[in-house]
Amino acid sequence: MDRRKRSHFILGILTVYLGLAAVVYFGTVLEENLRPPTTPIWGVTFVPSYAEYLGTDAKESLTALLDDLKVKHFRLSIPWDRAEASQGQFNFSEIGWQLDELGKRGADAFVSIGRRTPRWPECHDPDWIDDLTLERQDEAALELVRAEVTALKGRKEIVAWQVENEPFLAVFGRCPSRLSPAYFKREVALVHELDPSRPVITTDSGELSTWFRAAPRVDELGISIYHETWNGIFGKIVYPLPPAFYRRRVEFTKAIFGTEVFVSELQAEPWSGTQLSRLTPDEQVKLLGPEKLAGYLRFAERTGLPSFYLWGAEWWYSLKIHGHPELWETVRSVFAKR
Repeated sequence: MDRRKRSHFILGILTVYLGLAAVVYFGTVLEENLRPPTTPIWGVTFVPSYAEYLGTDAKESLTALLDDLKVKHFRLSIPWDRAEASQGQFNFSEIGWQLDELGKRGADAFVSIGRRTPRWPECHDPDWIDDLTLERQDEAALELVRAEVTALKGRKEIVAWQVENEPFLAVFGRCPSRLSPAYFKREVALVHELDPSRPVITTDSGELSTWFRAAPRVDELGISIYHETWNGIFGKIVYPLPPAFYRRRVEFTKAIFGTEVFVSELQAEPWSGTQLSRLTPDEQVKLLGPEKLAGYLRFAERTGLPSFYLWGAEWWYSLKIHGHPELWETVRSVFAKR
């Protein structure tokens, strides 16, 4: 085949592929316009240290979520530095009072355990592990998991264990070493051994990961959905993805691995290049106001996925007590649907 024929052949193949891509894309757009929204289960992530970072009282924030918004489903976590400030001395009082408050109101939670847990810097390491080798740090983290499950498996409020948070997303977080699949397998096996009655969950990025390493190793997979993020190199990044992007990936993952998938982290808080604590409430609301948030909620419903845990509950409460209840009132509608 001469050069001209080869060029025409390649151009023809590209035209076919682009044509197919266009059909799939516009078919997806049409489907999204016709597909009615679902009524999923709604929950929130709650991290006491982040509520404190925003200048609010963590207990008041959680109580407001429970009593005012009537939230019934939570993702809670146990940061290592707050659970084992001194090696071998475990303190689970913080997760204890959170579960107590949920129990009083018939709410439930899945609990994130291990080294990586929600909120920056992901690895909430206690100072004392700096003196350990990487291998010994892994063993210490396994001892933490053992202590967490052993101490809390009797709590009726816990419906599942989340082992690590986005364990294979090496591009995000401040962690001294990359978590290996072999180590993660040991963690999951340990939790199943200690508490065989509850499912094990882990999480992965909805936009930046394939899910192939996480999905086959757990009972359920939680994914994130983000619309706008910030990168130190590129600045603001917008993901122009339709709801079907997530739905199709979930269907494919379930077909291949048999793993149920839900949204463990739905963006409901701005992600910008400036820390929220350095911005006024007015400036914060300009980054993500009620109309944009309402759009995110409608987008989620159109994915057809079964449940969503909103990211930003501590922030809504902070704005509420500083004279901006708009976000708080926007999310009220979804919890009224349960």
